[in-house]
Amino acid sequence: MEWVAREDFKHRLWALRASIDRYLDLQRAQIASVRATPPGSAAYTRDQQKLNSEADSQIEALLNNANNLRRALRSKDLPASMRGRSLGKLDAPIRHVRNIREHWDENRPFWSAGRPIPLEPKYVSARWFKTNFPDKTPWSSSWSNVEGPVVCGVIHLNELLVILDQLGGLIAQESG
Repeated sequence: MEWVAREDFKHRLWALRASIDRYLDLQRAQIASVRATPPGSAAYTRDQQKLNSEADSQIEALLNNANNLRRALRSKDLPASMRGRSLGKLDAPIRHVRNIREHWDENRPFWSAGRPIPLEPKYVSARWFKTNFPDKTPWSSSWSNVEGPVVCGVIHLNELLVILDQLGGLIAQESG
């Protein structure tokens, strides 16, 4: 079982890295597209809208891969050197944002229409997000010279990449 858990961990780590790389490529294409837009153009072109949809679909893959890595890290069958690791302070945001976006049709009205979030257990992630990040939305993405790429308003990809590098070091030690 240890071998399977280690292989699951490696797969999930590498899949997440690949989805981040693909998202960053798409984000660069989005930025280039906006820069190439003539001054005074107010609306996105159809190609820009399609590019935005592709980038957003990659955020979905990124969140699913990150959540799967979170789950792989909790395996009791991991080797001792890998056990007890997490995605740090990004663990909860990844879990909650993935949940919100998975059920986007039920959650979007809390942001787009300002509807109150019911107390039902199925809305725990929406309540968590609104409580911890009242000025953010789980459908946003951005890039800045200060923060770098940020998805869903709260997941700083540069921080996640540092964690992935550290976790990748565990694989190198195990193979060593």
